[in-house]
Amino acid sequence: LKSQIEGMRDGVLEPTRERFQRNLTEIDKLHSLVESVSELYAAETSRDLNIEEFAAEEFVADLLATYDVPLRGAATKFISHVSTETITGDRRMLLRAVGNIVNNSVLYAGSSATVEIGIDKLDRTIRIQVIDDGPGIPADKIDRIFQRFYRGEFGRSMDGVGLGLNIAKAIVERHRGALSVSNQKPTGARFTIELPSTDHILSSGDAYSA
Repeated sequence: LKSQIEGMRDGVLEPTRERFQRNLTEIDKLHSLVESVSELYAAETSRDLNIEEFAAEEFVADLLATYDVPLRGAATKFISHVSTETITGDRRMLLRAVGNIVNNSVLYAGSSATVEIGIDKLDRTIRIQVIDDGPGIPADKIDRIFQRFYRGEFGRSMDGVGLGLNIAKAIVERHRGALSVSNQKPTGARFTIELPSTDHILSSGDAYSA
């Protein structure tokens, strides 16, 4: 960017509309990168979470509504099932975490994919799953997808900076939960979030702000 601007200033490069647009596109990418890194840092280091109990059905509805605009051009089919009334945690941050996973599934599974979102209560654990029927994750890549800036082969032709799943993992771990991924049979990927029970979160000490 610096060399492009200097070239136009010095008369070496013609200041065309197309050149300005390319530079603006690169600036947008840098802006997105800075925002994502800042969000990841906040998710990993912030001591206070706004812990509350909220309706699981409304959580799913808001999640899909939030991602309706960027996905409007896709023929993605969404299926949801919720077998628990409430979830306890930082609602805004959990929306971001699950939303990142849903967005990832839509991007990599294809425009005509089916994405299933399920929320269940298992003993003292809330389990949130995002399942797609896409091609799945290559066996030699599945252990790397939560790494920072890792985007895989498909990601090179897509927008993003490779921090979405890393941010999701950081948010889940801030809730003292776990995020894992596995391949489906015959095809597809399954992301599983396991969050501790209400009592465990609300009695976890000064790392949380209820």
